[in-house]
Amino acid sequence: MFPVTIEYALRALGCLAESSPEVVSGKELANRTAISGSYLTKILLELKRGGLVEAVRGSGGGYRLARPADQVTLAQVAALVSPSALKREALDEAGGYGGRISSAIHRSWRSRTGTFVALLEETTLGNLLEPPS
Repeated sequence: MFPVTIEYALRALGCLAESSPEVVSGKELANRTAISGSYLTKILLELKRGGLVEAVRGSGGGYRLARPADQVTLAQVAALVSPSALKREALDEAGGYGGRISSAIHRSWRSRTGTFVALLEETTLGNLLEPPS
């Protein structure tokens, strides 16, 4: 359901949260998350622009969370790295079958997309890092 870019952003943010407040180098972050360095750099740039990640320059530099994990929602992450993923039109298209879906199924899908977006807005990075109960 998630575009891969969102999944990768969440992996990187999760790794930074687990290492917080320490700085993690880009190379180490790429190794820990199994994301190519160039793709990860692109994602981190968007997260930095959105105020979720700080870049630290110099020897021992790298990345760290810019705010606590419990103040970062999944919706914020998605909006930064894959803005079209949360647009209702994109979610509606995902629910269709070649544009020929019955109206009953389409109405059901539309109600669930709202629920999905609400779930992303309520769920924080901190929630994802909590041990399963």
